[in-house]
Amino acid sequence: MRSMVAAAIASALLGVNTTMAAEVIYREDFAPPTSPHQMMAGSLLLGRDSIWSGAVENECYVLANEMDANAVRYYFVSATQKHDLGRASVAVTVESEGRGEAYGSGILYDYDEESRRYLAFTVKDGAYLVLRRGADGMHRVAAGNVAGLDTSAPTQLVLISKDGELHFFVGRRRLVSLRYGPDTADATRATHGVGFIAFGLGRFRFDDFAVAVE
Repeated sequence: MRSMVAAAIASALLGVNTTMAAEVIYREDFAPPTSPHQMMAGSLLLGRDSIWSGAVENECYVLANEMDANAVRYYFVSATQKHDLGRASVAVTVESEGRGEAYGSGILYDYDEESRRYLAFTVKDGAYLVLRRGADGMHRVAAGNVAGLDTSAPTQLVLISKDGELHFFVGRRRLVSLRYGPDTADATRATHGVGFIAFGLGRFRFDDFAVAVE
Protein backbone atom coordinates (compact mmCIF):
# COMPACT_ATOMS: atom_id res chain seq x y z
CA MET A 1 0.00 0.00 0.00
CA ARG A 2 3.01 2.32 0.37
CA SER A 3 3.05 3.03 -3.38
CA MET A 4 -0.67 3.87 -3.36
CA VAL A 5 -0.26 6.34 -0.51
CA ALA A 6 2.77 7.95 -2.15
CA ALA A 7 0.93 8.10 -5.47
CA ALA A 8 -2.05 9.84 -3.90
CA ILE A 9 0.16 12.47 -2.28
CA ALA A 10 2.20 12.90 -5.46
CA SER A 11 -0.98 13.32 -7.51
CA ALA A 12 -2.27 15.93 -5.08
CA LEU A 13 1.03 17.78 -5.27
CA LEU A 14 0.69 17.91 -9.04
CA GLY A 15 -2.75 19.38 -8.51
CA VAL A 16 -1.20 22.35 -6.75
CA ASN A 17 1.33 22.93 -9.51
CA THR A 18 4.49 21.63 -7.92
CA THR A 19 7.07 19.48 -9.63
CA MET A 20 8.80 18.40 -6.43
CA ALA A 21 8.55 14.79 -5.31
CA ALA A 22 7.07 13.85 -1.97
CA GLU A 23 9.12 11.68 0.38
CA VAL A 24 6.99 9.62 2.76
CA ILE A 25 8.77 9.96 6.13
CA TYR A 26 6.23 8.20 8.33
CA ARG A 27 3.60 5.60 7.56
CA GLU A 28 1.32 3.47 9.67
CA ASP A 29 -0.79 0.76 8.03
CA PHE A 30 -1.81 -0.91 11.31
CA ALA A 31 -0.63 -4.27 10.00
CA PRO A 32 1.82 -6.97 11.10
CA PRO A 33 4.65 -7.39 11.79
CA THR A 34 4.36 -4.18 13.83
CA SER A 35 2.80 -4.79 17.24
CA PRO A 36 -0.25 -2.61 18.02
CA HIS A 37 1.61 -1.49 21.14
CA GLN A 38 4.33 0.02 18.92
CA MET A 39 2.06 1.76 16.41
CA MET A 40 1.98 5.58 16.48
CA ALA A 41 4.97 5.46 18.87
CA GLY A 42 3.00 3.39 21.34
CA SER A 43 0.36 6.05 21.93
CA LEU A 44 -2.77 4.20 20.72
CA LEU A 45 -5.56 3.40 23.14
CA LEU A 46 -5.89 -0.39 23.16
CA GLY A 47 -8.85 -1.33 25.32
CA ARG A 48 -11.13 1.13 27.10
CA ASP A 49 -10.95 4.33 29.06
CA SER A 50 -13.85 6.28 30.57
CA ILE A 51 -15.20 7.34 27.14
CA TRP A 52 -13.41 5.67 24.22
CA SER A 53 -12.46 2.17 23.23
CA GLY A 54 -9.68 1.41 20.77
CA ALA A 55 -8.44 -1.67 18.94
CA VAL A 56 -6.51 -2.78 15.87
CA GLU A 57 -8.94 -4.82 13.77
CA ASN A 58 -8.47 -6.16 10.23
CA GLU A 59 -5.40 -3.97 9.72
CA CYS A 60 -7.22 -0.78 10.72
CA TYR A 61 -7.28 1.20 13.94
CA VAL A 62 -10.82 1.49 15.29
CA LEU A 63 -12.02 4.05 17.82
CA ALA A 64 -15.50 3.86 19.32
CA ASN A 65 -17.38 6.30 21.55
CA GLU A 66 -20.87 5.54 22.87
CA MET A 67 -20.68 7.81 25.92
CA ASP A 68 -20.01 11.48 25.20
CA ALA A 69 -21.20 13.38 22.12
CA ASN A 70 -18.65 16.14 22.81
CA ALA A 71 -15.62 13.87 23.10
CA VAL A 72 -12.57 14.26 20.84
CA ARG A 73 -9.68 11.82 20.42
CA TYR A 74 -6.53 12.22 18.33
CA TYR A 75 -3.06 10.81 17.80
CA PHE A 76 -0.06 12.54 16.29
CA VAL A 77 3.59 12.26 15.33
CA SER A 78 6.02 15.09 16.00
CA ALA A 79 8.85 16.68 14.07
CA THR A 80 12.34 15.19 14.16
CA GLN A 81 15.76 16.81 13.87
CA LYS A 82 15.81 15.76 10.23
CA HIS A 83 12.27 16.65 9.17
CA ASP A 84 10.32 19.89 9.57
CA LEU A 85 6.58 19.19 9.81
CA GLY A 86 5.68 22.85 9.28
CA ARG A 87 5.38 22.05 5.55
CA ALA A 88 4.31 18.43 5.83
CA SER A 89 1.60 16.80 3.76
CA VAL A 90 -0.64 14.18 5.35
CA ALA A 91 -2.89 11.36 4.15
CA VAL A 92 -5.24 8.99 5.98
CA THR A 93 -8.08 6.71 4.98
CA VAL A 94 -11.16 6.96 7.21
CA GLU A 95 -14.58 5.44 7.63
CA SER A 96 -17.16 6.78 10.09
CA GLU A 97 -20.33 5.22 11.44
CA GLY A 98 -21.62 8.03 13.60
CA ARG A 99 -24.71 9.06 15.51
CA GLY A 100 -26.13 12.53 15.96
CA GLU A 101 -25.12 15.65 14.06
CA ALA A 102 -21.64 16.39 15.39
CA TYR A 103 -19.26 13.57 14.52
CA GLY A 104 -16.48 12.91 12.05
CA SER A 105 -12.96 11.63 11.49
CA GLY A 106 -9.96 12.75 9.50
CA ILE A 107 -6.61 14.55 9.58
CA LEU A 108 -5.13 16.39 12.54
CA TYR A 109 -2.74 19.14 11.42
CA ASP A 110 -0.39 21.64 13.07
CA TYR A 111 -1.07 20.29 16.57
CA ASP A 112 0.56 22.27 19.38
CA GLU A 113 0.92 19.97 22.38
CA GLU A 114 1.30 22.82 24.85
CA SER A 115 -1.77 24.86 23.88
CA ARG A 116 -3.67 21.97 22.19
CA ARG A 117 -4.40 24.15 19.19
CA TYR A 118 -4.84 22.37 15.88
CA LEU A 119 -6.53 22.22 12.50
CA ALA A 120 -8.81 19.28 11.64
CA PHE A 121 -9.97 18.12 8.18
CA THR A 122 -12.83 15.63 8.52
CA VAL A 123 -15.57 13.97 6.50
CA LYS A 124 -18.96 12.44 7.25
CA ASP A 125 -22.06 11.59 5.23
CA GLY A 126 -20.74 12.98 1.95
CA ALA A 127 -19.63 16.31 3.43
CA TYR A 128 -16.28 17.74 4.50
CA LEU A 129 -15.46 20.07 7.37
CA VAL A 130 -12.32 22.03 8.25
CA LEU A 131 -12.15 23.08 11.90
CA ARG A 132 -9.63 25.14 13.82
CA ARG A 133 -9.24 24.86 17.56
CA GLY A 134 -7.64 27.93 19.08
CA ALA A 135 -7.43 29.74 22.39
CA ASP A 136 -11.03 30.87 22.00
CA GLY A 137 -12.46 27.43 21.20
CA MET A 138 -13.45 25.56 18.05
CA HIS A 139 -14.34 27.37 14.83
CA ARG A 140 -15.46 26.21 11.41
CA VAL A 141 -13.02 27.31 8.70
CA ALA A 142 -14.61 25.68 5.64
CA ALA A 143 -17.34 23.17 4.84
CA GLY A 144 -19.12 21.71 1.85
CA ASN A 145 -20.48 18.64 0.11
CA VAL A 146 -18.39 16.11 -1.80
CA ALA A 147 -20.41 15.25 -4.89
CA GLY A 148 -20.51 11.58 -5.78
CA LEU A 149 -18.68 10.41 -2.67
CA ASP A 150 -19.40 6.76 -1.86
CA THR A 151 -20.25 6.97 1.83
CA SER A 152 -20.41 3.19 2.14
CA ALA A 153 -16.67 2.86 1.44
CA PRO A 154 -13.52 4.18 3.16
CA THR A 155 -12.48 7.68 2.13
CA GLN A 156 -8.91 8.80 1.56
CA LEU A 157 -8.16 12.33 2.76
CA VAL A 158 -5.03 14.24 1.71
CA LEU A 159 -3.85 17.60 3.03
CA ILE A 160 -1.05 19.35 1.12
CA SER A 161 0.90 22.30 2.50
CA LYS A 162 2.43 24.48 -0.22
CA ASP A 163 3.63 28.09 -0.35
CA GLY A 164 1.62 29.32 2.62
CA GLU A 165 -1.58 27.54 1.59
CA LEU A 166 -3.27 24.32 2.64
CA HIS A 167 -4.97 22.26 -0.06
CA PHE A 168 -7.60 19.71 0.96
CA PHE A 169 -8.31 16.61 -1.16
CA VAL A 170 -10.64 13.64 -1.11
CA GLY A 171 -8.64 11.11 -3.08
CA ARG A 172 -7.28 13.09 -6.01
CA ARG A 173 -10.07 15.67 -6.02
CA ARG A 174 -9.25 19.06 -4.54
CA LEU A 175 -12.08 20.44 -2.40
CA VAL A 176 -10.76 23.76 -1.16
CA SER A 177 -7.54 25.73 -0.67
CA LEU A 178 -7.01 28.04 2.29
CA ARG A 179 -4.40 30.65 3.09
CA TYR A 180 -2.52 29.63 6.21
CA GLY A 181 -2.25 32.98 7.92
CA PRO A 182 -0.21 34.37 10.80
CA ASP A 183 -2.85 33.38 13.35
CA THR A 184 -1.90 29.74 12.82
CA ALA A 185 1.70 29.90 11.55
CA ASP A 186 4.02 30.90 14.38
CA ALA A 187 7.74 30.68 15.01
CA THR A 188 7.52 27.19 16.53
CA ARG A 189 5.13 25.73 13.99
CA ALA A 190 7.84 23.49 12.51
CA THR A 191 7.77 21.46 15.72
CA HIS A 192 4.03 20.91 15.75
CA GLY A 193 2.50 17.47 15.18
CA VAL A 194 0.31 15.89 12.51
CA GLY A 195 -1.97 12.90 12.89
CA PHE A 196 -5.58 11.75 12.79
CA ILE A 197 -8.69 12.65 14.80
CA ALA A 198 -12.21 11.49 15.64
CA PHE A 199 -14.99 13.30 17.47
CA GLY A 200 -18.56 12.63 18.54
CA LEU A 201 -20.52 9.43 18.98
CA GLY A 202 -19.80 6.48 16.72
CA ARG A 203 -17.27 4.04 15.41
CA PHE A 204 -14.32 5.39 13.43
CA ARG A 205 -11.80 3.42 11.35
CA PHE A 206 -8.36 4.63 10.26
CA ASP A 207 -5.93 3.12 7.78
CA ASP A 208 -2.85 4.08 5.73
CA PHE A 209 -1.80 7.12 7.73
CA ALA A 210 1.17 8.78 6.04
CA VAL A 211 3.26 11.93 6.39
CA ALA A 212 5.33 13.28 3.50
CA VAL A 213 7.70 16.20 2.95
CA GLU A 214 9.05 17.69 -0.26
